[in-house]
Amino acid sequence: EKELPRMHLFNLYVSDTIFSKGIPPDGISLSLSRDAAHLHGSVYTSGYGDASDQGFSFLLEGYEKEWNTPAASPAFAYRNLPPGEYRLLVRYTDPFRTTGTPIPLLTVKVVPAFWQTLWFAALLTIAIIAITVFIVKKVQHFRYINRIKALEQEHAIEKERLRISKDMHDEVGASLTRISILSEIAKSRQQEPDKTQKVIEQISEIAGDVVDELSEIIWAMNPKNDSLDSFAAYIRRYASTYLEATETLVSYNFPDPVAPLPMSAELRRNLFLTVKEAIHNVAKHADAKNLTITLQTDQKKLIIIIRDDGKGFSEELLPGTGNGLGNMNRRMEDCGGTFRISSGKGNGTEIIMTVGL
Repeated sequence: EKELPRMHLFNLYVSDTIFSKGIPPDGISLSLSRDAAHLHGSVYTSGYGDASDQGFSFLLEGYEKEWNTPAASPAFAYRNLPPGEYRLLVRYTDPFRTTGTPIPLLTVKVVPAFWQTLWFAALLTIAIIAITVFIVKKVQHFRYINRIKALEQEHAIEKERLRISKDMHDEVGASLTRISILSEIAKSRQQEPDKTQKVIEQISEIAGDVVDELSEIIWAMNPKNDSLDSFAAYIRRYASTYLEATETLVSYNFPDPVAPLPMSAELRRNLFLTVKEAIHNVAKHADAKNLTITLQTDQKKLIIIIRDDGKGFSEELLPGTGNGLGNMNRRMEDCGGTFRISSGKGNGTEIIMTVGL
């Protein structure tokens, strides 16, 4: 068997820069940056045959699948190699077309970018899973919150329906029952004009009260009135109308303008009923010449002060003992507020209501 000459590197350029000044040694291991993964050079053989009859073929394992066609040129060149590990082999073909065994020239490793490494892929996978879990939990949380809000809204609507039903039954229903009874009495007294007239006057008075009660219920139900400025305007109109037939002069100490801060229907109703009870007490019991309603507010709380110069009352009529004061205190507690009253014989009465907005 004919022994073919061995081959060695003659020159080598790595990333377009010469690797050594002389003939490079055998068994070279290179590490290339991915930004300049270029490799070229040539080989030489100890044989001195006709150069045109010699053949050189190369194979870069890991990059090429098949050997190059034998060529007379002993040069090789590879540019822009992808990240990976490679081994460069050369094979010599003599003039008689006898091909020798592959000879390893060098090994090459092209370093990948950090985002091309396994550890980065693992971290990215973990991050994607974590983000997915976070998003799923957030979506579930929002769904849970929205469900809670929907249930709360359903509960609030049901509670409001029950309250309206109760108001209609207790206030309007009772008044209509009285009207029905008085109507029957009036019919039975048709032969007594004086007594009939008194009954008719009672019916007229109760009917007026029913209209007022319905008006209040409709105002409390209307969501367009869920603001402080609407509440203040309604209080001013109600107090002026209610006290118009009395000798009590009412004045208002309101901000100008009243801020349109949001108020819930329940808060409006409780505050109005409390103010209404206070005005009713002034008209019925205080014998006052002057009544002042003060409204103070900021972004967090509302303060309503009702002050009269009437005859006042002693301590035995404090909240819980009469004049609806217990109901007023309870309503303020129901909406998270406070109720304070101070009075004395001949010193008038002052009521202070404070509630958060």
